[in-house]
Amino acid sequence: MNAFVLRPENIQPRIFDTRGPVDNFDAYKPKANSTFSVPVPGGAGKTCAIINIGAVHAEGPGFLTFWPSGDRPNSSEINFQVGQAIANEVTVPLAPDGSFKVFTNVRTHVFMDLKGYYQPL
Repeated sequence: MNAFVLRPENIQPRIFDTRGPVDNFDAYKPKANSTFSVPVPGGAGKTCAIINIGAVHAEGPGFLTFWPSGDRPNSSEINFQVGQAIANEVTVPLAPDGSFKVFTNVRTHVFMDLKGYYQPL
């Protein structure tokens, strides 16, 4: 059994953002067909995190997949098109260290805000 816990006040909501400075805006976009890890502040020992995700400035139609560890599942948390700004709220299972993995099939900017966690009772 799990209980929902709001993000503590001392943890900023924005936990990930690839949008860089205006003079080098695209340099921080993840590469196409790449996987990266996102550490969730305060996430160690929690079972899931509630995340608001956004994708903007995609270089092609694409998707993002989130998972805790191991092999990538055949699913997506958000789908997007070129020129579209889109957001979604997801509940992401966390690895024991409080992180999760993200896969993107095309270059796009990604940003994430932490709303809260689920933790064991």
